[in-house]
Amino acid sequence: MSRLKAADFAVKTNQQLFPTQVASTTILYSPLMPDREAIFRLEELITDDWPVSYIQSLSISNHWYTKNSVGLYIVPNNIDPHKGTSSADLANVYTGWQCESNVVLNLQRDGKFSLQKDNQSYSGNWKITSFPYLQLSGSEPYLHTYFEVSQHGEVDKISPVTITSLTPVENDFLADGCVLTFGLRDN
Repeated sequence: MSRLKAADFAVKTNQQLFPTQVASTTILYSPLMPDREAIFRLEELITDDWPVSYIQSLSISNHWYTKNSVGLYIVPNNIDPHKGTSSADLANVYTGWQCESNVVLNLQRDGKFSLQKDNQSYSGNWKITSFPYLQLSGSEPYLHTYFEVSQHGEVDKISPVTITSLTPVENDFLADGCVLTFGLRDN
């Protein structure tokens, strides 16, 4: 990032999900880009560390590039950015399925969580300890529990949906059979 700033690029990170069509290091830019040479300067700056597979002028998924912007997506070798195993992928609002009570878990991108179970509220920090295990830790009230992360696809009347499930490792916190789920419609 410092190399880009030193080359007069105004670097901004975002919290958007990774574009589904990008599977390797890619530069996406606006079709209205006034300085086309900036794209090639960017490629030269990063290519030693991150060889660029694609340079495209367009919008992908919910990523639209305005007049003077470029999107740089760095993907290390042997990494699948769509595997759903990163903290950014898991940060969502999950609802209880087959639970005896109403349960809602909000995993935030900053590593914080809030959980509502019956009339009790929990909050604290969450992290992936070793995929596929996720840990919730809170102090007031005390909470220290683990979930196993899994994903599967379903098709409803509209389109395919990827379901992420969080299954409690211990059954002392949530009722037996209770699973927290989040669904993301495939584009």
